[in-house]
Amino acid sequence: MATRQRQAQAAADKATRAAALATLQGAPLPLPTEPRDVPALPDATTAAEIITLGASGLADAQIANHLAITLEQFRGWENTHPEIEQAMSRARTAAQAWWEEQARRAVITENNRFPAAMWQTRMRAFAGYEEKPTISLNLADLVRVERRQPTVDRLPAGANTLIEHGAPQQGGSPEASGNARLNLLAAPDDDAS
Repeated sequence: MATRQRQAQAAADKATRAAALATLQGAPLPLPTEPRDVPALPDATTAAEIITLGASGLADAQIANHLAITLEQFRGWENTHPEIEQAMSRARTAAQAWWEEQARRAVITENNRFPAAMWQTRMRAFAGYEEKPTISLNLADLVRVERRQPTVDRLPAGANTLIEHGAPQQGGSPEASGNARLNLLAAPDDDAS
């Protein structure tokens, strides 16, 4: 009896999540205002619109495009108009909150189709993350390796060498310089035999 109740509850939960997911997926992307045909001017009305657009999750370039100006003009306004600078600060905070809300909704509705990689990239942008260049270095090209045959005269007095006990003799490797990979692949000298 308890198993049937759990199965019924699980089916009801699944139906609730599916309905919530359908509602979220069917909702149009919110844009509170229509994109402009004529470039905007940096005034109080534009500042309010910038905050509203940020609350819809739009990034700087999207807001600039919505206002029919270039990103360079938009950043110039931010540097020269204090009300635009304050509006942009609030818009970025609102945009980050919007994106975090999307992830929260995906977790609540168990949405396995949530674009996590895209969300991660967007969140890195909010944190000021910049792709760092990677430097790759092959140490074999920089290191000179020399390995010499051990000599018997370096052994302490009275020590028995492996050769005396019939152990196979280990030969030293040829001296390497420059690119070790090339030297190791080179044919051995014929006169050594």
